Amino acid sequence: SLRFAELINILSRQANVAILIDEYDKPILENATSDNLEEIRRVLEDFYAIVKSTEAQQRFVILTGVSKFSKVSVFSKLNNLTDITMDARFATMLGYTQRELEENFSQYIDPIAEKMKLKPQELLDQTRDWYNGYQFETDAKTVYNPVSIGKFFIAEGKFSNYWFSTGTPTFLLKLAKEQHFDFEKAISEPVAELAFEAYEIGKLKTLPLLFQTGYLTIKETIKDDCDTFYKLGFPNREVESAFQAYLLDDYAGVNKEDVAVIVAKLVRYLKANDVNAFMENLQVFFADIPYDIQLPNEKYYQTIFYVLFRLVGLRVEAEARTNRGRIDAVVHT
Repeated sequence: SLRFAELINILSRQANVAILIDEYDKPILENATSDNLEEIRRVLEDFYAIVKSTEAQQRFVILTGVSKFSKVSVFSKLNNLTDITMDARFATMLGYTQRELEENFSQYIDPIAEKMKLKPQELLDQTRDWYNGYQFETDAKTVYNPVSIGKFFIAEGKFSNYWFSTGTPTFLLKLAKEQHFDFEKAISEPVAELAFEAYEIGKLKTLPLLFQTGYLTIKETIKDDCDTFYKLGFPNREVESAFQAYLLDDYAGVNKEDVAVIVAKLVRYLKANDVNAFMENLQVFFADIPYDIQLPNEKYYQTIFYVLFRLVGLRVEAEARTNRGRIDAVVHT
């Protein structure tokens, strides 16, 4: 922190400085379950305190990161920040809108469409399905992931999980397991605005992290007289298929590379009405579950069923209520 202060003081002799800090929360997330987390927090707190104490020498400051920790957790000495996480003025700043894509990338779109024997609009529809869908404010336009769309054009139109391959959500999956997170509920039921508020270090929650890291996004906003609620969902095909494959890899022990192959088999058996073959292949996803996962952790099994049937392309309802009791899972063909 002393070196940081010295750097600002020296540079500001020429002109007021711009301070850009990316991934401010990485030291916390990488050590979220470590014993020395409080020590790390104190070091960060002292570092960010310099931003406050040198305010007179600054022209501009921006901090970006994945998580939204409360000012008490990290910024107790830097209490004059403006949070723009869900600010309408900046909601489309970090991605391409549909209009921006079509206006600025036509030199790629037309040749790729011709190569794939598609009309440009047909290619745009497929591209939107794969890489658009992020919404960062209730009424904002959705945006494309710039990493994915850039790599898609470089690869001359090959649809693939480009952004997802840049990092594995290991920490998120571990947290979801520990908290017995209900993925079906998160996607099917509205959540209150409070779910996106900042949280304390040591009290991480799966849902806001899924939203903040881009695995879930706003799909619908519901307002009543007292509050605002959001329905969340996967932003696009890239994120949904890849994240669910990682989930099955982590929960069921089936290699994510093999998930697509097995799911394709399940679809074929369903279409052929071959229930026995379908059930036999379904068991692959449950064969390697640790023997000590017992009924108190029933959500573990439900997550596998729910994710698997979403990948198959069917509508699944967990814990379906009937007049004769509850059914673990109902699958609608």
